[in-house]
Amino acid sequence: MTLSAADKTRFLEALRGDPDFLQQVRQHLLIADLIALPEQFRNFVRLTDERFSRLEEILAQFAERTDQQLTSIESHVGTLKDGVSRLEDNVDTLVTDNLERRARESIFNIAKDELNLTRGQLQLALGRDTKDRLLQAIKEAEEQGLITKQQADEVLVADIIIRARRDDDNEYVHGVFEVCRTIRLSDIQRAHDLAVMVAAATQEETVAAVIGTTVHPQERTQAEQMGVRVLIPAMLQQEQPED
Repeated sequence: MTLSAADKTRFLEALRGDPDFLQQVRQHLLIADLIALPEQFRNFVRLTDERFSRLEEILAQFAERTDQQLTSIESHVGTLKDGVSRLEDNVDTLVTDNLERRARESIFNIAKDELNLTRGQLQLALGRDTKDRLLQAIKEAEEQGLITKQQADEVLVADIIIRARRDDDNEYVHGVFEVCRTIRLSDIQRAHDLAVMVAAATQEETVAAVIGTTVHPQERTQAEQMGVRVLIPAMLQQEQPED
């Protein structure tokens, strides 16, 4: 049977105006699975939303626990690094103290072999009395304004100061020595500055030197430019741990 245009229009209006009639038509036109499909899809969307919500909660909880664990790990790592750093500092201090002791004990041999200085007298060193000659020279230099009080105090905590004769011309000079395991620019600068202060206080030529076991080419070049001798005595290289 062929419907006229007017019949089709009335049929469509009937579908729109009568939900029950529309459902009956659907049941005639669609198989059961297709009829159930919209509801199944809505159920699927609802379940998916619920599962995604639950997944988001789980991920949020996991992220929170992970952040807490990472914070705890970072704290432990920081504590461990601090402990290792303190241990390294303590070891370095012990090694440096031992190097300074050995340098003091061998300073006249070092001065002879490295600087051609003989007939030396120890003027200042850790654990030794400072010679009256040097103390008096520093005091007078401070009173005369040749050096400041701060400079005088710095001289009195130098690692080693000696007065010895230079074999080349038989002139007596002072030797100012800074001792460090690895020679750095700060050590070179300190030796230079202390030598200038000692020269100003004693009015005698003063040799600046740094004693160590390791020096990098850049620091050696800077020392040469500043007139500071870099000494790596073989006698101090023995049984020295590597950096």
